[in-house]
Amino acid sequence: MAKQKILLDTDIGQDMDDACAIAYLCAHPESDLIGVTTVTGDAVPRAKLVSAVCNSMGKPDIPIYPGLETCILKKQHQSFCPQTHLLDHWEHKEEFPMNQALHFLQQTIRENPGEIILATIGPLSNIGVLFQMDPELPSLLKGMYMMGGKYSQYKLRTWTKKVNDNSYSIATKGCNLDWNGSIDGYATAMVMGHTLPLFRAVGEDITQQVYLTPEQFKDTLAKKMPPILVEMSKAWIDYDPLEAKKLCYHDPVAIATIFNENICKFQRGNITVETTSRDLLGYTFFEEDENGRHEVAYEVNPDAFFEEFASVF
Repeated sequence: MAKQKILLDTDIGQDMDDACAIAYLCAHPESDLIGVTTVTGDAVPRAKLVSAVCNSMGKPDIPIYPGLETCILKKQHQSFCPQTHLLDHWEHKEEFPMNQALHFLQQTIRENPGEIILATIGPLSNIGVLFQMDPELPSLLKGMYMMGGKYSQYKLRTWTKKVNDNSYSIATKGCNLDWNGSIDGYATAMVMGHTLPLFRAVGEDITQQVYLTPEQFKDTLAKKMPPILVEMSKAWIDYDPLEAKKLCYHDPVAIATIFNENICKFQRGNITVETTSRDLLGYTFFEEDENGRHEVAYEVNPDAFFEEFASVF
């Protein structure tokens, strides 16, 4: 069986979930991780962390490219990489091709038309600029899976549904922003405006339902995961003890849906992004439409995820 070719764009270095997603892709028997790009501030230290994870998973030769550190028309709010200190403990590359991330993505997609899934688990600065630079590129992908956006509040859907060409509100939108969508809101809007053969988004409203307490982690995944993921998880708990009362597996949930249809259920429609409000820049809003460009996750099975995730290690 042919493996699935995947390009990954990541902002690894704060939480532990990016590293979990990378390790999962390295270990999955149906995954061919053909390259990784990093995004947001400290792109090179983030690339070193990617290298450390890939090395620990026995995949030291996966191409890694530091990407854009700046946002489009706004300040970068993720300017440094808190987990850089972990590099002292793990073997990694020290040098990377500089200023070539977008060219690498463009060339790789064009050389493999219809074969590549682009997986994004960070802000969309790289991808927004890439798609504007080469507008044909989205149509050459097999599909795109994104961890980003926020489309409901807990179990309450906040999108609208078309009825007889009119829209009515199922619930109030609220004012909550997600991290990946709002860090570079203009880039998010640029990506959403393109049409792809398949575009699936797993929002923070879904992934926040998939978590372990530190005690549960110690008794379950910590016994199965590679040591580097255990160390990164503990570093996250130490870095933000209040937030880390739950270890949320945001990014690997989205990535695991590439291979396991039982983890999330998706609804077709269109995602729009707020770009005029200073305070709500990057807010994602979803409207059901059977002919829409996007598919948004509206339900998740945490048990199915943890079974899938643990199975590859």
